[in-house]
Amino acid sequence: MVNAMDDPQDEDPQNAKRIYSIRLLIKHQTIDPALITARLGLVPRATHTVGHPRRTPIGTPLPGVYKESAWGYSFDVKGTKYFAKDVMALVSRLESYAAFLHELTDTGGSITIIVNLPGHVNIGSTINWPDLHRIAALHIDFGVEVFPNFGPLGS
Repeated sequence: MVNAMDDPQDEDPQNAKRIYSIRLLIKHQTIDPALITARLGLVPRATHTVGHPRRTPIGTPLPGVYKESAWGYSFDVKGTKYFAKDVMALVSRLESYAAFLHELTDTGGSITIIVNLPGHVNIGSTINWPDLHRIAALHIDFGVEVFPNFGPLGS
């Protein structure tokens, strides 16, 4: 369900400049990220495994080892300002995996959906309380981050 104020027919000329991403981040003390990939059927953009040597995103070694496993799936959305429908499409996909998600959080893991917004154009949306309830029922936290220098892809 998307807020009625979120008109998908928005004809704002700023739409060409609008881009945001939605990220699903799962952290757990012991799980192998490959198991998350296999169970959810989503291909992550980034993973790391507890106990493995730390590295930067481009592979440069860092001191120490990862203290937990992390798995991150994300996708970019261009040309609209209303992120609620995209968040809820991801939630709809995850609902059939509720038992697995509950197992992750019941054993100390965390699951977060994060909307990454640019700081240079107007983007906003409302996730209504019934949809927030659907997110909470999956034991998923919800976050929003603003990146002032995040622009259109390729810039």
